[in-house]
Amino acid sequence: MHCQKPVRLLTLLSFACWTCFLLTACKKEQQEQEDPPGTNKITLTKAADAGGDWTLYVDAPSADRPGIWADINNNRVKDNGESIAKFGSEYANRNSFSAGASKTIGLYGRVTIFYCHDNELTTLDVSKSDALVELYCLGNRLTTLDVSKNTALEKLSCFGNNLTALNLSGNTKIKSVQAYGNKISAANITQLVNSLPARQAADDARLYVRQESDNNSRPTATDIAAAKAKNWKLYEAVAGVGWKEM
Repeated sequence: MHCQKPVRLLTLLSFACWTCFLLTACKKEQQEQEDPPGTNKITLTKAADAGGDWTLYVDAPSADRPGIWADINNNRVKDNGESIAKFGSEYANRNSFSAGASKTIGLYGRVTIFYCHDNELTTLDVSKSDALVELYCLGNRLTTLDVSKNTALEKLSCFGNNLTALNLSGNTKIKSVQAYGNKISAANITQLVNSLPARQAADDARLYVRQESDNNSRPTATDIAAAKAKNWKLYEAVAGVGWKEM
């Protein structure tokens, strides 16, 4: 009788350890798995030296909102505190998350409007967010931005980054672009203009391309004519005047 208790205790401890091991292994396997095909997701990465919380503004149709959440610890599992509680673009609708150990987070769900400005982002992957209609990623540290998969995109605000090029040839619905305050060369300004889709005059399509002091090259007369031929207006900021059509 006295010998059975240690044996039973040892058995229970072994069972508990084995259960803990299996749970840990399962969670690790779940974290390491890739997202299923067709998953709607936006991936954001902060600069290594960035501080501060994550601040996101999100909007979507009411039916899609329950499926939207932010994977703050980048483990592909919806944990407590990762729900998007507020929707809309007003300041009161901001979603703030404390920055954890991971500099990369994922935003899951069918997001149509997304503001991720001033988060010190170095990369932004929106290639798996095909429902995106408006994207505002201004004031970050992006050097590239690929929106070729965002065929529903109508508005893009990416000013105040370090972009050296921007291609909008895959965005047939786009009609408002703010790309000033980047580092786009003359050749790539021409490429940007050539990539603009043809619009109707009623669309009032606009490309804001330069501020008063800007590292973007100024579009040439040929660029301006090419844009107008596709019903696009190019704008630059002029001292004492404001935004002026070129």
